[in-house]
Amino acid sequence: MCEIFWTQPLIETVLAEVHRVLKPDGALCISYLPRKWALVEHAAKLLGHGYHERLWGDHEARRFLEKGRFAVKDFRRIVMAPQHPPEFSNRWQTLFNLIDSAATRLPLATFAHHLRIVAFKRS
Repeated sequence: MCEIFWTQPLIETVLAEVHRVLKPDGALCISYLPRKWALVEHAAKLLGHGYHERLWGDHEARRFLEKGRFAVKDFRRIVMAPQHPPEFSNRWQTLFNLIDSAATRLPLATFAHHLRIVAFKRS
């Protein structure tokens, strides 16, 4: 599933189709779902850099998947440090990786950039 899935205007229809084609107990893995509380998103928007138009709240994402007949099994906040623009983030990537590994384990994870979700098809 690609990131663009979450920005589609007919997302309910797309999720229903994913549910239809998955085998019983099949898994839906979402690796980067942009969050409403992401400080990086709001900073990027203020600075005029790339940002996601559609941001998701934690409870909103969980309810959406449950309404779509998926059972959420793993739900994590990930990525604290900026990843864009590449000319900036590539230079500092080692430092950003250290920040991410520490910060996502602290209360600061409230402001993490993305969600990582694993959900299984319910009948």
